[in-house]
Amino acid sequence: MSIRTLIGVLLTAGQLALVGCASTPAADTASVVDRLGAVPIPTAPALSTPLPAAPGHPQIATIGTTFAATLPGTGHGMVTALGPQIDLPPGARRPIEQAHATITIRATTTRGSIALHTSDFTARDDRGMNIPLVPVGPSTVSADPSRSAELALIGTFHTSAAQITWHSHNAVIAIWTFNIELD
Repeated sequence: MSIRTLIGVLLTAGQLALVGCASTPAADTASVVDRLGAVPIPTAPALSTPLPAAPGHPQIATIGTTFAATLPGTGHGMVTALGPQIDLPPGARRPIEQAHATITIRATTTRGSIALHTSDFTARDDRGMNIPLVPVGPSTVSADPSRSAELALIGTFHTSAAQITWHSHNAVIAIWTFNIELD
């Protein structure tokens, strides 16, 4: 190798080293979020026609999806689950291990009535663990053509995927899936 080639190789290596040293240091998580914003959690797309849900014909979809529910001998209407509304403990800073979150079940009817009972709803996380739900307000509400009804249920969730299941007439009517983000 000639002296000229050796000098050229050394100069190129030196320039590459300087360029590598001049790059900005990796940003911490907080500065990346400040620059880019938090990643939004997409909402369920609206369906043109609500899917029918009834005993013997259950449905599963993401939270926010409305189902056209028919309960034999009681009523027909639209039922959806909304949320989760996360309630961080006072002074809590993310990430946290667990938090209370509220799921709201909303019903409207076109015929008859639809009663929503706390005991008709169960929640489970992605590890198969049951999440106890307690009502926020009345434990039973009823919708009829003159008024809608909302049943608010609160549970303690950790960061995970989860589901809420509506049981009625000894059958599963609907399952709504969702994610809890606590980080």
